[in-house]
Amino acid sequence: MNFADIFLLSGSGLVAGAVNALAGGGTIFTFSALVAVGLPAVTANATSAVSVLPGQIASTTAYRREIAVAFRRLLPFSIISAIGGIAGSFLLLNTDESAFRAL
Repeated sequence: MNFADIFLLSGSGLVAGAVNALAGGGTIFTFSALVAVGLPAVTANATSAVSVLPGQIASTTAYRREIAVAFRRLLPFSIISAIGGIAGSFLLLNTDESAFRAL
């Protein structure tokens, strides 16, 4: 790994954190940067998801009062998201790299 790769990955991490703090969707930057430096797409996807986790935890902690107020409205969405996440993880782990790249 050279200096340009390190700079790209660090910069994408900073941009992803800023985008996630405002609106979400920062993994588009981290995933793209990880693929650009040569990681396989499935590995880049998993690494990207883990890399933005601290920011998601911090955001959840910062908005805990708002979440508590809206808990009843958020619960069905949380359940659906958990089911989708489990199904997506299963598909990710059981799909060829080439199929994942095509999608």
